Amino acid sequence: MTPLSGGEAEQVNDSPVIAERLLDMIDAAKLTSVPKSKDFRSDKAMEWAQWSDSKLAVLLFPNITRSYAEAFEAFGYVQSVPHFSYVDKLSNQLVGSLAMWLFRTARPPGDVSDRSCLRQRSQAQGKIKKKYAIDDERAALRTALSHWLDEGLGGKPYAGGDAPHFGDVCVYGCLKAIDRTTAHKEIMSETPELRQWYERMAALVGKTHGRYAVE
Repeated sequence: MTPLSGGEAEQVNDSPVIAERLLDMIDAAKLTSVPKSKDFRSDKAMEWAQWSDSKLAVLLFPNITRSYAEAFEAFGYVQSVPHFSYVDKLSNQLVGSLAMWLFRTARPPGDVSDRSCLRQRSQAQGKIKKKYAIDDERAALRTALSHWLDEGLGGKPYAGGDAPHFGDVCVYGCLKAIDRTTAHKEIMSETPELRQWYERMAALVGKTHGRYAVE
């Protein structure tokens, strides 16, 4: 449940919808100037925000669950949950990563042969890859990020120009979500321009704790 105006609560689903609703509330409360708000929520910014959700985000799960080891690594965030005991952290990471891996490599219904399972893995490697027609998950991620660099940033410090817009924030959020993984390390080491943009975004978000857009 996401609290909204008037002290009431409304069910708001899906991260982009929640983010836009929060921006609406910021505008309604006049916490930022009209020109800044229009720049931050320009048509182009909203296009990139939608792209991050429909094109980039769907590539993340296949890229962080290519193996059980990578799934275990991705589920390592539970180690930072302060109220979990050591046993809770370890058991959640072991079971959670196993569930992620099994979901990714799930066999087609009614097909129990090892040969068919291996063929299924090589052709689709899981439900999400089949749904989005992803063949090579790492190649697909590199292609998507090249598109962001070429068409989004286009040589600018941010897609928004001298300052980030909503699209920058959404793409950064996607990549931040996998920052503990091998996939993240690989794409950052391979793409200096992307790493530099990511570090600029991290510096802003770290400095303002998410308040950049309303200051």
